[in-house]
Amino acid sequence: MRKAILTIAVLIILSPLLSAKPVCNYCNKTIDAVFVKVQDFHFHPSHFKCSVCNGQIKGSKYYYENDKFYDDSCYTKISSIYCDHCNREIRSKYIVKENKKYHERCYQEEFQLVCDHCRRSITGEYFTIGDEKYHKACYENSIAYRCALCSLSLTEDYFLDLYDQKYCRDHEKDAYHCEYCGGFFSLTHAKNGKILPDGRACCTKCLETATFDKNDNPELFADINERLKKYYLDVELDDIEIVFVDRNKLSRLLDNNPEKLMGYTSYNYTESLFGMISSNEIKIYILSGLPRPWLIKTIAHEYNHVWQFLHTPKEKDSDFCEGSCNFAAYLILNEFEEEPVLEKVKEQMFEEEDIDYGVGFRRVYKLVKDKGLDYWRDYLAKNRSFPSGY
Repeated sequence: MRKAILTIAVLIILSPLLSAKPVCNYCNKTIDAVFVKVQDFHFHPSHFKCSVCNGQIKGSKYYYENDKFYDDSCYTKISSIYCDHCNREIRSKYIVKENKKYHERCYQEEFQLVCDHCRRSITGEYFTIGDEKYHKACYENSIAYRCALCSLSLTEDYFLDLYDQKYCRDHEKDAYHCEYCGGFFSLTHAKNGKILPDGRACCTKCLETATFDKNDNPELFADINERLKKYYLDVELDDIEIVFVDRNKLSRLLDNNPEKLMGYTSYNYTESLFGMISSNEIKIYILSGLPRPWLIKTIAHEYNHVWQFLHTPKEKDSDFCEGSCNFAAYLILNEFEEEPVLEKVKEQMFEEEDIDYGVGFRRVYKLVKDKGLDYWRDYLAKNRSFPSGY
């Protein structure tokens, strides 16, 4: 290939003194007047044409390469290098891959891993989240979740509490574990929780909604009973005494697993000769310091104990009784849809392994799903155990 030569074309007026007239290299005809002389070539002015556009090369500037002539603009187009990614002219350094040419940035976009945070090329170790890739430093400093306790960046293996806060797994060994949301807290550097007098560990977030006395949240008790009315499961609140107690007191009232106890209902009544209750005293004990989601669940559960005491046979099977109380609580938890944590509390109810509170609840849930709410309530009012098949 010959090197392109930038040359000046010379326009010549034919002189009568010339012994021989030139011949046009384009049309092979004799030139009788003005002609263009370029190197050893002669052309009629209109026949001095660009090999690309076939237009007349006007002016004195042209390019000559591989026995062809080009005007300035056409030669610039054919001689420039264009990027095979963006189709734009390359005017500086470029990269060649498989006989294709790329701007350095275009090459990175098409072939080289690029960090989705800083947009720079990735070499060495990197993190992937879905389709996005990050430098290790970019991920740890800007993308990774942070531990809610120590603020260190988290790997894929982390602990999640009911508020969707995330924690390093290592804190299972060196921090307190909130009994309610499952989060971790420290009593030293972070001070984001406390140990209640009865020994319960409770994080600050749960303590923000905790109730220690009925006077702290009196409207909630009436609100829950009002919501139970739509299911015909409400009770007469004036006949019920509400008492808040700590875990030690609650465990003495009922011989049961103290860690799971959140409420207890006691009855003192006088029964007539014909089985009618002539007088009764109903008292609901509620664990003090319950965060709002667990308090809602406990109040609804204990209210159903009262309803069962007043409207159903005594001495029912424990799984039928407690499962029904938990189902009533489940109905009320559904009433507070604006509180996301309640969804997590409901999930716990479906995962509970206890034969009464967990398995019993799920049996009632299936009964209602198959037969309907009215069937369950009417059946509960007349029977002491689950119907056959449930």
